[in-house]
Amino acid sequence: LKNGASRANLKVKLFGGGKIISAMTDIGIGNISFANARSEAGPNRGATADLLTWAVNVTFPDLFGPGNLGAIAFGQPPRVTSTSLATNPDAAGTFYNLEIFYRYRVSRNINIQPGVFLVFNPNNNSANDTIVVGALRTTFSF
Repeated sequence: LKNGASRANLKVKLFGGGKIISAMTDIGIGNISFANARSEAGPNRGATADLLTWAVNVTFPDLFGPGNLGAIAFGQPPRVTSTSLATNPDAAGTFYNLEIFYRYRVSRNINIQPGVFLVFNPNNNSANDTIVVGALRTTFSF
């Protein structure tokens, strides 16, 4: 952390939900993390903040063929939920991420993975436009 801050964490992993189709992992696999940060140096020395982050992931192993994988992940990056400072930097909105990808197994040693990332309310500000990023990843395994 910047300026010599410290933090304490509590992480909770949740497993549950159910399957909509037999080739899908359980819906609801995810995690929730709570953190408390305290500034130990700089102009805000002694200031504290509580943070929250969470994610839910769903995967589809062997989707459209053996060795392939489809996945969807949705969550909230760390967000200040309360602070001892006069203003909360994250008060203007809540930042969310969505990732969707498909890993296609070309051969035993080569995978191609197209995907898309969406960032809603970037920088925890609902006035910011959604960001969309396309990705194409190729993995060579030896």
